[in-house]
Amino acid sequence: LKGNAGKGRKGRKGSNSETQRRFTFHVSRITFHIYTDYLQLANFQQKLIVYVVRIMFKKIHIILEMIKFEHTIFALPYAVMSAFLASNGWPNGFKILWILVAMVGARSCAMAFNRIADMKYDKINPRTSNRALPAGLIKISVVWIFVIVSALLFVFAAYMLNRLAFVLSPVALLIILSYSYSKRFTMLTHLWLGLSLAIAPVGAWIALTGEFDFVAIL
Repeated sequence: LKGNAGKGRKGRKGSNSETQRRFTFHVSRITFHIYTDYLQLANFQQKLIVYVVRIMFKKIHIILEMIKFEHTIFALPYAVMSAFLASNGWPNGFKILWILVAMVGARSCAMAFNRIADMKYDKINPRTSNRALPAGLIKISVVWIFVIVSALLFVFAAYMLNRLAFVLSPVALLIILSYSYSKRFTMLTHLWLGLSLAIAPVGAWIALTGEFDFVAIL
């Protein structure tokens, strides 16, 4: 009897060891699959992020090319010269920074809005039919987002300068954006464009002094 009992205990121990080994094997296998799935998911997420970033940069590049962003530099001298005159010397670096931000935001907003306004006519004009919007290189909704972001950037820059600049920022936006539709009803549209450019030195003067002065117009 004792011998049979010993054999029974040894059998149960052997059975328990086999069960533990199987359990450990299945746990290890499941853990391995979870880990490999995690690596695949992480790799997929990484590829997705890279893809999204590439698409974003591509869209931004198309928009910047569409609005001729590099030409922004030609509008800066008017504002910078006015800033020097308003300061009677070298202007405050903080002010100059936000003036430049405001200029970039305002011009980017106006140029992108102009492309939207002219899209219908650009499609039927052989000279402009290859532009981004009529050619379908970018969706109009994306350009609208760019317009809104640029306008908000301009308003925020004005807010950072002083109260008067902030209060007048919607007026400045109205002037530069309405140029796009002045072409519909007048042959003197270049005067409107001249006005849009002329408010740059006035804006820089207000940004530095916090008040309006006819000297900036002169």
